[in-house]
Amino acid sequence: MAFAPNDRHLAWYTRDSTIRVVAAEGGKEVHRLGKAQDDWDPKGEAHALAFGPDGQVLVSSQSPITDSMVRRFDASKVTGAQAFTYGNLPPVFDNIRNPGNSKTDLAMMKKFPIRGESKYFQLRLEAQNAFNQRGWGSYNTTIGDPHFGLIQSAGPYGPRIMQVSARLFF
Repeated sequence: MAFAPNDRHLAWYTRDSTIRVVAAEGGKEVHRLGKAQDDWDPKGEAHALAFGPDGQVLVSSQSPITDSMVRRFDASKVTGAQAFTYGNLPPVFDNIRNPGNSKTDLAMMKKFPIRGESKYFQLRLEAQNAFNQRGWGSYNTTIGDPHFGLIQSAGPYGPRIMQVSARLFF
């Protein structure tokens, strides 16, 4: 069982081989991760769960990699060079096209005049990542890694951040 750092969520393994994430306040289910499949079975063992420091990532000791997952690259078609031979593949592919990411920042401002044009009150609202689109991470391109061709992380954008400011010009 794991609590998120912001104390908003609680996660644990269930008997049907899934991970449940519920809201700490009220107990409403937020996510059910994994699926009771033949190729993902914890076999009754105890497994560890932990949230990342920002509460956005849930880490599990049970490998979520299954045979039914869709891989971008077929790992069996790419092998590392044999000992004492030359090859033309680097150990890591740097020039693979990764999934696209988009982020929208917004800003709104309104001026309220106070007795003429020289004095006014200004209200401003700014939002970074306004639509809270985390995006996808990069593909694992390390040859020989069992996770080759899979995306294992969230995208580069963090959570939505909003701020309100007010100014008085005179």
